[in-house]
Amino acid sequence: MKKRILSLLLALVMVLTILPTVALAEDASLAGFCGGDANTEKFETITGKTWVYGNLTTFSTDIYKNVSWRLDENGTDTYTLTGSGKMADYLARGVRPWDSYASKITKLIVEDGVSSVGSRTCYNFKGLTDISLADTVTDIGEFSFSGCSALVSVDLSNVTSIRANALRDDRALSDIRLSRDLKVIDYQAFRDSGADNSSISIPASVTEIGFGAFEGAKFTNVLNLPNVKK
Repeated sequence: MKKRILSLLLALVMVLTILPTVALAEDASLAGFCGGDANTEKFETITGKTWVYGNLTTFSTDIYKNVSWRLDENGTDTYTLTGSGKMADYLARGVRPWDSYASKITKLIVEDGVSSVGSRTCYNFKGLTDISLADTVTDIGEFSFSGCSALVSVDLSNVTSIRANALRDDRALSDIRLSRDLKVIDYQAFRDSGADNSSISIPASVTEIGFGAFEGAKFTNVLNLPNVKK
């Protein structure tokens, strides 16, 4: 009997020892840093592999503390970026610290002070329906909103740089607001995007449209591009 009681007590001690560690790990996974400004304090270096011109290539990216991210308490629904300056580019989605929550997030909030949404930030967020960008956001990274199949509306009215593949494969997209100061729509930026019979208004400020920017897109309106040189 004594041995049994002793075993139970030992098991209880082990459980109590493990539980705080698990809780801390879960809390830690819901917030962190994702900055890209090298003039601020460095947080960590991430490594991984990505495809470059058909070759699987190793990369290394430094993460800084100028921009932070957080999820709501249960790790679903709302994903928020806060801080100042540019966000880091994630060259593979698997290295994003929030990657395990990608299928659960429905809303992105980028708060005032953040100037860019980094590459692959919301790549393949199938449930994302709501994007709120502060006026300070002027740059959208490669594949940042690509594969967001439930996304219908996006306001980019302060964004002056839309990088390659930024809104690719967004097949429900029908309401897009672009900046009057937008200059370049990079290659494959809207490839295979747009709902049936949707339209897009390209501002007269655009001077360059990248290769395949609208390949396979469903936009049906006639585009007036008076200042496009390339």
